[in-house]
Amino acid sequence: MELLQPTCNMTENLSIGQHVIRCNVSDNSLNSNECFGVITVEDNEKPELECKDQNFTTDAGSKYANVTFKLPDCSDNSGERLVPNCTVQPGSRLKVGTHALTCSVHDSSLNMNTCSAKITVQEFQDSSGSKLSVIIPIPIILILVLLMVVVSYYYCKLRRRKTCDTRAVFNG
Repeated sequence: MELLQPTCNMTENLSIGQHVIRCNVSDNSLNSNECFGVITVEDNEKPELECKDQNFTTDAGSKYANVTFKLPDCSDNSGERLVPNCTVQPGSRLKVGTHALTCSVHDSSLNMNTCSAKITVQEFQDSSGSKLSVIIPIPIILILVLLMVVVSYYYCKLRRRKTCDTRAVFNG
């Protein structure tokens, strides 16, 4: 009896989906035969993605921050390019506090995966740890005082008073 080796048009790494395979065999007497078969490669693996906690700080004097972050990277055994769908999008404007971020992704075989993280928005604080305060330089204060004296002088002149008491101007 002769041991026969079939030859088939099959590669080692088949992609996801159905593949028609043709095999043929022949013996030393030149008898031959062929057959066809279908091999189905299924994708049952979830895509991979990883969410990371994000921290943001508001601009000075604001209670909101524009959160700009990179969407989670996704990978899948199918090799297809996947884009996650997230509850918070980069560029969103969020108020001070902690916000939930949930992202999901699915491949063409409808395998799905999700991940979650926190987005924390903190209020801006200056380097001393206190909230932002406004500092007015002394020259500007002096100019404002001088301006008030001039205004009170002309106020008295308009009322035709011989002597001017600035308390009268500021108290009514």
